[in-house]
Amino acid sequence: MEAMEAPTPPPGAGSSGGHWQDEHVRFESAGHLYFWRGNLILRPSVSSVYKKYFVMFDNRKKVEAEYGYWKQNKENKYRPLIAYCLQVLGKDDKFAQEAILSLWESDGKIAADAGSYMHDQFDNWWLGKAVDPIPELTIFEKWFHAFNKHAEWELYATEKILVKMHPKVDELVVWAGSSDLILKHRVKADTYALIDYKRIRQPQLGAEPFEQFSKGKDAKGTGPFTRVDNNKTGYYTIQLNMYAFTLYHDYGIDCRNNLYLLQFYGHTPVNQVKVPYLAAEMESLFAIEAADTLREFAKSPSDF
Repeated sequence: MEAMEAPTPPPGAGSSGGHWQDEHVRFESAGHLYFWRGNLILRPSVSSVYKKYFVMFDNRKKVEAEYGYWKQNKENKYRPLIAYCLQVLGKDDKFAQEAILSLWESDGKIAADAGSYMHDQFDNWWLGKAVDPIPELTIFEKWFHAFNKHAEWELYATEKILVKMHPKVDELVVWAGSSDLILKHRVKADTYALIDYKRIRQPQLGAEPFEQFSKGKDAKGTGPFTRVDNNKTGYYTIQLNMYAFTLYHDYGIDCRNNLYLLQFYGHTPVNQVKVPYLAAEMESLFAIEAADTLREFAKSPSDF
């Protein structure tokens, strides 16, 4: 599609909340790398941190477990690919399994690229730049005008890179991440909203069962997250909470009572999920991660 001229800018468009850390932190999307004062941050990103506490979906185990059924069931969507590998290419079952995994990997990359492109268009809209009129942007504009029907909110920052510092060692990074959108209330002092965009067709965030990824004892997380469901809503809830924790303690921005997940896909109406702030879980998580960071720093300070 051809880019169109930017629509009427929303309140606060073109502005961005500044902080002394901003000029020292950098993010490279290729490789998902964060840098602090020009040096690669070796501590994990926000998404890498919470994954340690859940039994995550395993593509290979899933294929190995279901392959026999897929191969025999002519109605299964993977049956044509399996038949092509075995009958036309003359390959074995192992090759067909790898082909399914490669297909999933390719589908994942296409979805990730589409999600990144959607994020870019939303950012351009906020910053008053030309945009590509993808369906999700139209849905997003409608959502914001409804969300802001009383003109209470304005842009504070879009795509803000965040670093959580260790409380006892100057400029020692515990984790890093990038928030999608921070809005500032125009009337209530020190009131902000933190919003995260997701481009997901299925499942419906806030309603999907944990059985999609795990069952039984793995239905919840471990460590600080024994109350959090092992599904995408659970993961994204933690992600938003980690951003909110960082913003409050390191940036003086309090959005803990206004945390929103927005789910988009094509022309489908936006699915808004307001998530709770998990105060006890965040304090526990940070204590664990800060202690781990300090131990690693003590072993090899030059790596930091």
